[in-house]
Order: sequence, then C-alpha cells, then structure tokens
Amino acid sequence: DAKAAVVYILVDSDAITGLRGIACAEGSCHCAPGYGQTLHEQENSKFPAYFACPKCLSGYWSQEGSQECTGCGPGKFMHSAVSGATSEDSCSDCVAGTYQFLSASVSCSPCNPGSYAPSLGTSAPTLCPKNTYSDIYGASMCKECEDGQVTLTIGALECVDPLKCPNGQWSESGHAPCNSCPAGQVSTDNEASKGCKDCPSGTTTSSAGQVFCKPCKTTQVSLKG
Repeated sequence: DAKAAVVYILVDSDAITGLRGIACAEGSCHCAPGYGQTLHEQENSKFPAYFACPKCLSGYWSQEGSQECTGCGPGKFMHSAVSGATSEDSCSDCVAGTYQFLSASVSCSPCNPGSYAPSLGTSAPTLCPKNTYSDIYGASMCKECEDGQVTLTIGALECVDPLKCPNGQWSESGHAPCNSCPAGQVSTDNEASKGCKDCPSGTTTSSAGQVFCKPCKTTQVSLKG
C-alpha cells in the first residue's frame, strides 16, 4: 500500500474542513482522537509553526485535543491490527508468564527459563528464588525443588543434589556454593564443612583453602592459639 501523505497545517489555523484527522472548533484546530504525531522528534521540528495529524500507529493512542500519540506503558501492549486508537483502553496487560519493559509495544515476551511473571501487566520478569526453578518459557510461577535437592543460584533451570563443601572450604549450610578458608584456618569436616578453625599455636597455612596446618618456619611466628 502507498504510504499516506502527511499534511502539515499552521498551529494557529481556526477553520479547516475535509482533512482526515483534523478537528477544528471555537477558533482552533487540533488532532482528532486517534490521530497525532507518534515521534517526539517530529519531522517538522524545524518548522514549529506547523503540525500534522497522521493516524496513531499500533501501540499508540490519542484523545481529542492532543497533537501527539501516547504509547502504551511498560507491562502493556496493543494488538498490531489496531491503529488510530482513541484511548488507553486499547492497551492490554501482558498476561501472566509474559512481560514487556518497553513502551508502545505490540506484543509481550515470554519469560525465559529460570524466571517468571506472576501477574498481569508485568514490566520485567523475576528470577526464581533459591531452591525453586523453572525449566519452561512463559512461567507464571516457579516449582519447588524435591526434598533433599537444592539450586546453586537464584534463577535456576533445575534442582540438583547438594554438593558438600570439600575440606578447606565452607558455607553456612555445608553445601555449595562454598568459600575457601582464609590463610591461618582450615576445614576438615568430611561430612559438610560449615566453618573454619584456627590453626593451633605454632602452625599456619601458606594460603587460603588449605586442609592441613603446617609448623611455622623458624622465621615465622603464629599469632593464633
């Protein structure tokens, strides 16, 4: 289809007839509902004495008296078949499991695995909390891990059997993710390391994450113990 011609008129026009999208009353003219400039950087920006009233594109709407079309807000969209919308009611909320962070959109995006959108009108997805997961697109909620399983991070795609912290490392739960014991401390709990212990007096470790304390060299002094 040929692109519709855009007609520019003087901002102080007071009586124009026969032009679609232009409404005049009481000595002034403005865009009719559903018409107006879509872009703030208007094509006629070098000629501020003029304005135009093309039909609002899909994703935009305008009411009477406005010279600009307003985009649907984040978390909303407008069906691509709709143009010339005359109110915000033409914008629809993104359904649960989808989101849209941009304005003036014609669709919503499904949440990626590891995230979810629990309600209508979501502008950004939420990562699944620890020990929950989502392995599908478009999730509106995350699934709980089965008994005895965990996730290693938030936003997980699956649950796994917990990995015990090895000797020389620790965590509050005793399972991954783990931290290395600092120099001068060790962890030797074979079940699950939940903390580190100071090396006995006269011994130390040369670096973090060590399993055994070693006697200090003749030039060293241990401050622990």
